[in-house]
Amino acid sequence: MKRTILILTAAVAVCFAAVAPAIAGHPTAVTAKKKKKPKTYNVAIHDNFYAPASKTIKVNDSVNWKWPSDVGDTHDVKLVKAPKGVKKWKSNGYTVLASYKKKFTKAGTYNIICTFHPESMSMVIKVKK
Repeated sequence: MKRTILILTAAVAVCFAAVAPAIAGHPTAVTAKKKKKPKTYNVAIHDNFYAPASKTIKVNDSVNWKWPSDVGDTHDVKLVKAPKGVKKWKSNGYTVLASYKKKFTKAGTYNIICTFHPESMSMVIKVKK
């Protein structure tokens, strides 16, 4: 009987030694993958272009278009093509010290223009999973 208890105690000790690193947060412990916080990317609005003209971001990231004080003409930001199911949107026209922010929740390619200068002022945002 004492021998059986001794063997069981030893077996428990071996099992505990095997899982102790995981319990203690040891680098070999299995941990859940942490989700990265969404980021916000700035796009400057100039006369007559967006900078940058293309950007690749991840799902749930945001883009913030900023109008500098020396922008010149009035400009806006309009979504003209998007992945299926995404509703089109458009900012107001601004000239100085304003911003417009949008969160991208669906992967795909988004084409954006300034409705005042559609031939010369456009950008593409690619949203990855």
